[in-house]
Amino acid sequence: MPMNDLDLLRPATAFAAVVEEGSFRAAADRLGLSAPYVSQLVADLETRLGRQLLYRTTRKITLSADG
Repeated sequence: MPMNDLDLLRPATAFAAVVEEGSFRAAADRLGLSAPYVSQLVADLETRLGRQLLYRTTRKITLSADG
């Protein structure tokens, strides 16, 4: 199935919020979503793009070169 702009809108918004807020929890709070759902949106975006956008550790999130 081809990907269109609307398919990427929510995941891209979630990704941007995570980057701006610095955490999945803060991004989820800002977007009115659950943290696991925001994490899944970002993971799905990475899968669709075939690129890792974020490096995740238990303590912090940083952008990858592709992010």
